[in-house]
Amino acid sequence: MEYQAEFEINTNDKVLFEFLSTAGGLQQWMAEDVKVLDSDAFEFLMDGEAYKVKLVSSKPFKYVKFEFFELEMEEGVVPFLEFKLEVNDITQEKYLVVNDASTLVDSQEECYEIWGSMIAELKDIIGA
Repeated sequence: MEYQAEFEINTNDKVLFEFLSTAGGLQQWMAEDVKVLDSDAFEFLMDGEAYKVKLVSSKPFKYVKFEFFELEMEEGVVPFLEFKLEVNDITQEKYLVVNDASTLVDSQEECYEIWGSMIAELKDIIGA
């Protein structure tokens, strides 16, 4: 199952990107603990479970994408988590787009609740 949602977020792109792409930033709002395994591999501890992920692509201040090493999905589908920063050309409002294809939850509703709560915590931390 893949989940996608947009969250309006008004903050400096550089500050936000630090919270989306670094172990220290992610640990403050998304995971209980984030360990750096090597230059592009991490271990996320979430709800008492450890998940190994690899940073597969990023563009500073635009997006970051992690793939999960050991989660199983449909054949040929790699579970991933992606954060994108987008700006509405007309209103200039900023949005954080979350694409979650990690299969860690069973329903869209549950994903919305979890991500809504985590993004609210992120906004509180960065003052957005």
